[in-house]
Amino acid sequence: MPFDLPPLCIHSNTTKQQGFTLIELLVVVSILAALAGITSVAMDGYQQDAEKKITRVEMQRIAGAIRRFKADTGYWPKTETADYNYQSDDAANFSFLFNKPDADMQDWSPEYAIGWHGPYIDLPAIRPIAIDNFNSDLGCSGNGNATHIATIQAVAEDRMNGLIDQFQQLRDKVTGEKYCVLTRDNDPSLYTVSKYSGSPYLYETAFEHADSKLCKEGTDTCIALRSFGPDGVDNGGSDESDDIVFVLQVNSELGE
Repeated sequence: MPFDLPPLCIHSNTTKQQGFTLIELLVVVSILAALAGITSVAMDGYQQDAEKKITRVEMQRIAGAIRRFKADTGYWPKTETADYNYQSDDAANFSFLFNKPDADMQDWSPEYAIGWHGPYIDLPAIRPIAIDNFNSDLGCSGNGNATHIATIQAVAEDRMNGLIDQFQQLRDKVTGEKYCVLTRDNDPSLYTVSKYSGSPYLYETAFEHADSKLCKEGTDTCIALRSFGPDGVDNGGSDESDDIVFVLQVNSELGE
């Protein structure tokens, strides 16, 4: 006798997929934002460390070039002022590494092993530098008006050959900067001020600072190479600042 089977019942254990709630989305977004912020800060730190390392390596290279100048000529650059016929007294001027300081200066003599034997550093490293003696309301950044543009061209006539550190700054935001890094305008005969650039290195033959262990103000001056550091501001070479100072020689007497 046939018998009826009970109807097959299929029970599903699956439930309908639910979407994220607004709170869950906000939590995820907050976590991602926090991670992005941490990553950004870390990257900024890595970039600044890289800039410091590159700047120090560059300063060692420049210091080596200056020492070679001394080995060839018998004296540190800018300490024999009679050999200079341009803005040799300005610390940002490194023309002595690229061009013979004076037409009458002795060229390298193999017989006597003395004389100027440059250039002492690669020429592409040159950047034109001008001293910021513009109108105080305009400064290095200026506002692009005709007066400021004309002033830049006038100042550019007295430009110096400088070397720029690796700390790129938005020049409009840097305070206490007396130097302008120049670049060619769209018209090759004209100059403009670089919007972004590092600051010029300084070579000082009588460097001293009240807050300096080696070159204490009122005690010893130094032959020194200096960078304004990451903030792009000239802090005078204070040991407590972010300025980077390479001392090439401690002078035995003040003013020597």
